[in-house]
Amino acid sequence: MSVKEQYWKYSLITIILGLGLILFIKMSPFMGGILGACTIYIMVRKQMFYLTQEKHFKKSITAILLLIEAIMCFLVPLSLAVWLLINKLQTVNVDTTGFIHTVTNLADWLHTKTGYDLLSAENISSIASILPAIGQFLMGSISSFAVNAFVLVFILYFMLIGGIQMEKYIYELLPFSGLSCSFRRLDTCRRTTSLLWINCNKH
Repeated sequence: MSVKEQYWKYSLITIILGLGLILFIKMSPFMGGILGACTIYIMVRKQMFYLTQEKHFKKSITAILLLIEAIMCFLVPLSLAVWLLINKLQTVNVDTTGFIHTVTNLADWLHTKTGYDLLSAENISSIASILPAIGQFLMGSISSFAVNAFVLVFILYFMLIGGIQMEKYIYELLPFSGLSCSFRRLDTCRRTTSLLWINCNKH
C-alpha cells in the first residue's frame, strides 16, 4: 500500500470516528430511550419470533401487541411513579417557622464552636442561587423522561419489525464476527481431523 493510499485510509477512519463522536454527543440526551429499547427488545424477542414464525402473525400486528405489552409493563408503572412523586412534592407541607428556628439554632451553635457564620450574606445568596437550579433540574428530568419514553417506543417498534434481518446485519458489522467464524472453522477442522485419525487407527 502506497503512502497516498495509507493517507486516504487513515483520513477516512479519522472522519468516521469524528462523525461517530459527534453523533454520540448529539444523541446523548436520547441515550436512555435507545438503551431502553434495546433492553426491552432482548426481553421480548423470543415472543416476537414465536408469534411470527410459529403462529404466522403479521410483523406489524405482533410489534404493536408487544409495544402495548412494553407500555403496560414498563412505561405505565414508571409514569405512575413519577406522577406520584410530583404529587408528593406538591403536597409537602413544610413548617417554615420550625425549620428557620432549627437552622438558626444550628448556625448559632456552629458560630460559637468554630467562629464560622453559617447565615452570612454570601452563604444565603449561594443557597438562594442553588434552589432554582434544583427546580430546573427536576423539571428537565421530567421532560427528558417523557422524550426518552417516546424515543423508546419509536425505536422498539422498528427493532421488532426488523427482527432477524436486523440482528444478522448488526452481527455482520461487528468486528469480531469474522474472528468467531474463523474459530468455528478451526474447531470444525480439528474435529474432522480427530475423527479421521480415530478411523485410521481402527483400521
